[in-house]
Amino acid sequence: MKTFLATIVFLLFSNCLFSQNHSETESSTSNSYPVNYADVNFNLELSALIQSVNFETTIFRTKSNLFQLNGRVGVGYFYLNFLGVTQKVGGIIGLNLLLGKHNSHFEASIGWFLGFEKNFTERMHWPVISIGYRYQKPEGGFFFRPHIGTTGPGFGFGYAF
Repeated sequence: MKTFLATIVFLLFSNCLFSQNHSETESSTSNSYPVNYADVNFNLELSALIQSVNFETTIFRTKSNLFQLNGRVGVGYFYLNFLGVTQKVGGIIGLNLLLGKHNSHFEASIGWFLGFEKNFTERMHWPVISIGYRYQKPEGGFFFRPHIGTTGPGFGFGYAF
């Protein structure tokens, strides 16, 4: 598991550092203009169980921008009050799939939260799987995303560039 997580983190950061400019040309009616797609974003995610701050970068995108795969790493806080309070601080790692060419996207996420207590004596693993909607312009800027999944209902917002 440690090797898998280290590989994902390496791929995320190497993609961010060594990626090429993903400028492509789209045509709208008779005018053509270059589109600089947003490859990196920072976001805040608030859900029923986990609140987190995340860094996300593009791993793969089709030329038409219909399909996009992003990698995500972040830090978060887990809170569950069901037959006893459970509170953990930890990290999140995962993948996001976006489908949609323009501003509206279907989003599916899969990942993992690894949390610790303050004294690091007790670990907790929690799967992070969700589906939802993301409003994000291809060239970046402010975005938001309502979703539902293993962390309960929630929403996120951030800035892409």
